[in-house]
Amino acid sequence: MYGAATESQLRSKLYGSRSGIEPEELEEICLLLSKHESPIYGEIGVYFGGTFRKVLDFLKENKKAYHAYGFDLFEDLSSERFGDEQTHELYNKWNILNVAFKEGLENKLDELGHTNFNLVKGSSEKTVCDIDKKFNVFFIDGNHTYQQAKLDFNSVIKKCEAGSSIIFDNSSSDMEPDVRYVEKDGGPWKVCQELKSDPRVKFIKKMVRCTYFKVIKS
Repeated sequence: MYGAATESQLRSKLYGSRSGIEPEELEEICLLLSKHESPIYGEIGVYFGGTFRKVLDFLKENKKAYHAYGFDLFEDLSSERFGDEQTHELYNKWNILNVAFKEGLENKLDELGHTNFNLVKGSSEKTVCDIDKKFNVFFIDGNHTYQQAKLDFNSVIKKCEAGSSIIFDNSSSDMEPDVRYVEKDGGPWKVCQELKSDPRVKFIKKMVRCTYFKVIKS
């Protein structure tokens, strides 16, 4: 697979390339970032860094000052208890460990010429709060249970100022794999439905599987 003979070779080929975001969804994220002079971008659920890398590419080409933070369990995912609380499979369809290593992704992004970023390992609802920054755009694509998506939102909004944008991936109710999350406990879709009446944010739009909100007050 991908011309790789070993797990480490496959992992290396996946870093910076594997992304599930649609072009129009990415374009909207970049448009939101372009509105800020020195944007700070956050992403929960970096995985192999495909989306994160695309955002970094845009920022590098279009902004003199910027920074991006990626939050993920990374290799700690391999020790997670899998069941109702975890929506990410431990193994992918080729039966290869479906876990990105923080150092491996850092090295790949370095090779691609990116410097203005930090990858943060650990539970996102805790690690986001540890960053002493205010974010302009935050993309939430972590564990897709309702409980975790809500925890992530409540952490993220504390780090956003009025006018910032918060985007939920996998928040549709009629596309796979989102349908499974909705059937299970409501998933990100349920969180987004509730946020439409939350005075802290304003619903902006739904695009493919992403839902976009503007922060009114943190």
